[in-house]
Amino acid sequence: MQETFLNHISNEDGNAVKSFFSLFDQNQLKIIINPNQLKKNIWLQLLFDHLQAKNHLLKSNFQTAFNFQNGLAQKFHGIFKDLHRWALPILYTINNDLFKLANEADILLIQQNQKPVNVEEGLRTSQKLDQTNLCKNITRALEASNLPELSLYPLSHRITYSYYQGMLLFSQENYKDSYMHFDFGFRQLRSSEEHSKNRVLFLKYLIPLNILKGIYPTKKLMFKPENYKLNLIYSNFVKSCSEGDLNLFDLSLIKFEANLVEFGTFNLIEKLRFVCLRNLFKKLVYVVGGNQLSLQYFLFAVKFSLKESEGDEEKKKENELTDDINFSYTDSGDVECKLANMIHNGLIKGYMDHDKQMIVLSKANPFPTLNFF
Repeated sequence: MQETFLNHISNEDGNAVKSFFSLFDQNQLKIIINPNQLKKNIWLQLLFDHLQAKNHLLKSNFQTAFNFQNGLAQKFHGIFKDLHRWALPILYTINNDLFKLANEADILLIQQNQKPVNVEEGLRTSQKLDQTNLCKNITRALEASNLPELSLYPLSHRITYSYYQGMLLFSQENYKDSYMHFDFGFRQLRSSEEHSKNRVLFLKYLIPLNILKGIYPTKKLMFKPENYKLNLIYSNFVKSCSEGDLNLFDLSLIKFEANLVEFGTFNLIEKLRFVCLRNLFKKLVYVVGGNQLSLQYFLFAVKFSLKESEGDEEKKKENELTDDINFSYTDSGDVECKLANMIHNGLIKGYMDHDKQMIVLSKANPFPTLNFF
């Protein structure tokens, strides 16, 4: 059997070789390794670690089995960069078995009232463990390796990769590239009910990212049953940004702060306040008319928008909390600063006349198509 194993490697038959490394295959053939060849052949060393892991797994020694499987995975990752596409089935088998074994070891530790650590040790790149620095290392290794193009991999793997790569870029506030990954993954998902949970995972990020581009979700999308929680949390931000309602935006940010932190989108939602403020100013310019406006108009619009619910005592108490998030505007200097930032970022076309306390807007499209990217 050892010769058969080595022949499959020589023939670069990945599907045949992977069967020798399957931990959970009950029909796996027994193999005896020649100890004299063990030190000279890395593949036999890999197979030896696998057999050790398999032996301890059969005895339900999950932690010891995990240690051997983890060593096997590390050794294989070391040689994988010099292999070609044929070795991908082996990579999938070893890593999937490592994941399963880590879970089994963790369950055993929990039953023994001990802290589960094996998943963290073996799969540190998982986003759930917040090890984003190690995710970057793997991304760089993938980019440096001579691997097949992403389009050659199974679609399900590409969708999963797009989601986690999008999450990594999103955490770095690289919204442009993260949007590309999320958008690709979402568009590849089928509209069937079995994929509804996965679509929600993508929409959690795509809804606020699209608002940054000036694109708002349709009611049909938001009212789908699987999007109930997204609609509950995001609907007020969609409404306030599109209508320029600062008061609704600020109150919603306070009300749903914990949910947004859980989603990981709180920082992005805070940035959407610029979208809300811009649309408020856009409505003001439409009502007042002309392209030269006093800053007092903008100050009045902001104060009016923030005080719309002045008669609501409960909302008044919540509104007082916004001072902690620096949402209060006390004079035209605050508004002038916001307008200057919008002009600098290309959200408004025009220039400020500080001496005259006036903004001069471009006569041609003073509010260009919104795209924070």
